[in-house]
Order: sequence, then C-alpha cells, then structure tokens
Amino acid sequence: MIKGDYRKNRVWQYLSLTMVALFAAGLLAACGDNTAAPTTAPTTAAASATTAAAATTAAATSAAAVTTAAATTAAAGTSAAATTAATGTSAAATTAAATTAAATTAASGTTAAATTAADSSGAGVTLPANCSNVQLQYWNGFTGPDGPFMGQIVDAFNKENSGKITVKMTSQADYNTQLTTAAASDTLPDIIIVNEDVVASFAFNNIIRPMDDIVTQLGYTASDFPKVAWDNGIVAGKRYTLPLSMVPMTMYYNNDMLKAAGLSAPPTTDAEFQKAAAAMTANGNKGFEITSGFPVQQIFQQLLHQFGGSEFSTDVTKATWNSDAGVKAMQWMLDAQKKYSEPALEVDADLNAFKAGTAGMIWNGIWQTTNVTGSGVSFDGKATAAPTIGTQPATWAGMASMGLTVHKKGNDACKDAASAMLMKYILDNSLTWAKAGNVPAYNKVRNSPDIAALHPQADLAKAVENPIFPPSVPGIGDAFAPLSDAVTALMTGKATDVKKALDDAAAKSNQILAANKAKYGDAPKP
Repeated sequence: MIKGDYRKNRVWQYLSLTMVALFAAGLLAACGDNTAAPTTAPTTAAASATTAAAATTAAATSAAAVTTAAATTAAAGTSAAATTAATGTSAAATTAAATTAAATTAASGTTAAATTAADSSGAGVTLPANCSNVQLQYWNGFTGPDGPFMGQIVDAFNKENSGKITVKMTSQADYNTQLTTAAASDTLPDIIIVNEDVVASFAFNNIIRPMDDIVTQLGYTASDFPKVAWDNGIVAGKRYTLPLSMVPMTMYYNNDMLKAAGLSAPPTTDAEFQKAAAAMTANGNKGFEITSGFPVQQIFQQLLHQFGGSEFSTDVTKATWNSDAGVKAMQWMLDAQKKYSEPALEVDADLNAFKAGTAGMIWNGIWQTTNVTGSGVSFDGKATAAPTIGTQPATWAGMASMGLTVHKKGNDACKDAASAMLMKYILDNSLTWAKAGNVPAYNKVRNSPDIAALHPQADLAKAVENPIFPPSVPGIGDAFAPLSDAVTALMTGKATDVKKALDDAAAKSNQILAANKAKYGDAPKP
C-alpha cells in the first residue's frame, strides 16, 4: 500500500464507489488518491522511505450525498483532509529491458516459451513462443516515498527480461479518477494496483476482470496468503486480484516514558495496556492520546472484531456493529479517552502530542513509522503491534493487490502472460517492497528470516494474519459512512448514548446496502 500517502488515500478510500459507474455524469471514485503528479521517469536507485509528515491538521466530514467514510471520521460538518507530506516522488515508469528465468503459460493456452517462471510448487506461466518485445503498462498510486521501491522491482524485472518484456510503471495522482477515465475510453493499462475496499466496485464497474486461470497457472493457493487477504480478491465466486501487501494499525510508544513509569515492555493485553496508560498519565503527560477523527473508526473496527463482532452480516445485507461487541468496543474507546487522553482531539492531534513527547502511546497506521520513531522524534520512539484488547486477535489493515484490467477489444495473450510473470516477480521480491514500510501478504516472504531485520514489519507480521477488511461487495464504502459519523459524534461528545448512536448508524447503513444491492445485482455484468 502507499506508505507515505496512505493517510491521504484514506480520506477517499471509502468514498462512494458507486460514483465509478456514474462517471459519465461527472462523479468519481476516489480511493487511493494522492497529490503528486503522475510520473513516468525511469527509477533506478532505492529512495529513502522517509515520510516528512509533520502531522497535518484536519477535521472530519459529515456524510452527504457523496460521503467519505473511514479515512476521516465525520463530525459536525467539519471536513477531514488527511494529507501526509512525503518526501520522495512517485516511482517512475521503467523502460529498461533484460532476461529472466521465469515464465508463464498464457491464458490463451499457447505454450513453448524461451523463459519459465515457476513458483515454489513448480507451476508456472510460459511466455508464448510468438511473443517478443511485449510492452506492459503498470499503474499504481504509489506517489509517496514508497514508489521508488516498487520502481526498483520493476527495473530489475525489465533487466531480467531484456528483449522479451518491458514494463512502464506510472504512479498516478487521483489514481481512481485516472482509472475511471481510462475505463470510459478503453485505454486502461495492463496491470493495476487495487486497494482492499474497491475490489468489488472495480469488478462490477468493469475496470478489472477475473484472473482465476492465471493465478491457478502460477500455482498460488489459499495457503500462500492470510485467509482474509486471499478471500478479499474473490467477487461473486471469481478471483479478481492477487494480494501484495498490507499496512496495519500500529501502536507507537515512548519507550523513555514507559521505562520511567517502571515498565520494561509495551502492552500486549488489555490489562497491560491499562497499567501502562495509567502509569504514563502523569506530570502533565497523557498515557494514550486518541482523536475524534482518523483513525478512530478503524480503531473501533479493530476492537469490534477483537470483542467477537463484525461490521456486517454474513450476506452483507445488514450492519451489525450495533451488537454487544460494538457497544463494548465503543465504550472501551470512550473510557480510554476519559482516563488517558485529552477530550475531543482533532485529527492528528495525537501525532502532534506524541512527537512533542507528551503522549505515552498512540495507535495509527504503519505509514507513520518514520514520522514518530527514530530520527523523527527526540526520544526513543518505538513501533509494534497494537495490543489485543478483547478475546479475538484482529488487526485493522489496508491492502494493495494486483489486478488485470478490462479491454473491450479483447485480451492479449502475450500481455496476459507477461503480466502474470510480473505479478509473480513482484511477490517473489516483495522483501524490497517491505522496506518501503509494507508488510508482505505472501507468506513465503512475510515469514522469511529476512523480515526479522525490518521493524516494525517483523513485529506486525503475525498481526496481519488476522486483518480486518471490508466485505467484497460493490459500494461498501457508502455503507460505512453512517458508522463514521456515529463514532465521531460519540468521541466529540455530540452524542452520548452509545447503543442509540450505533443503532441509528446501522439503520442508515441498511438502507444504503439495500439500495446498492438493487443497483448492482449479484454479479458483475460483462
């Protein structure tokens, strides 16, 4: 996922993806938006993944006809702009060429290739014998400091496939807008990055297409990825994406303050958390700062699952966050706010307090690591997995997956084979991508000894085995908007009855789910 810019992306991640279908009317989906201009310059060296994210202030929006749920929580008509300044520019498109010993069997069934890309199980895809100098277009939204790391992988792939395949990588600002525009004009690239909350919307709006045959030929199965990550790519019984990486909720703590409080390790349970937060709430400091904006909805979702609940029913026809588990999750947040935090903090106030050395702990995304640890702070700032407060392990996370696009004029067997080879190469080399601040989805890489040297990726490798993703149904972002409003209203004190606020939000969400079901139907239409 987009490390430095992910916060900024989440402002749009849950924006109504129904707008994709209504592009002709001038509406758009906005998951994955960034601020940098698209770049296609060649990338060679690894750029440092320093995120110059002096915490930005923002406020949250009240969901209207076009709502942003999740990335910024909405409150009393204020609008959240979660921009994270990032050093480093977008990864560039690479045009160098090279050879590889990998190969792939084209979906057309053509065989006989000069190169073979076999996975650990021996399965593979072969570049058809009649294919040469295949030109691939690869788009993503990696316009932050993570982009050059992906550029390194693409550069290496091009070198290993000289004379056979050349990949041009373009990192787009306003990423989903660009995809929507390209879909309307049938000019989509060959392979794209798809975020976890838009897989179904992209499938139903004919931006991405099923790729079951290619994934099978590559030999990947459910055992190669965390189950939730693997299942996220399935829409109406067909596979549309292949998991790449995750960016999980992370706990940041002031180790100097922790030690001064007489504690030697960060908390991993609720009891340990309460002890640490209470001990560090002293001398004008707060033990755990929590805002009324991003990422409080994500924190609520994480706690909801840890207490045994879920956001929606199994068939995704009803919102279920107003369960006993949801009430427990929300009440835990309110109690923590009352005991250990300043009240009604605006977006990023937690980051500001932590950087100033007055907050013992905060929970935010892994993309904040360079901002609040190491040289980003004047104390010993550390990052690790957030504690399990309830009885069930669960970690909110965003995820980047790879997908193949729809081409109205038909698919190209050579490009499909080359795209499969690229996807496999990226997964096999996702340790490089992990260095940009991502946790690989591919078990083989995530559980390798090499990850142990990367922090907090190594600390979070176990946590992402139980990630929380939205259901793969179209327009799911709209259904989260009422929850976003409710959580913010409760955290700001504008609402005080937890059960009523969650009930009202669920009722509104149910109406949205029903409307989306009527609009989209049960399966994507060609």
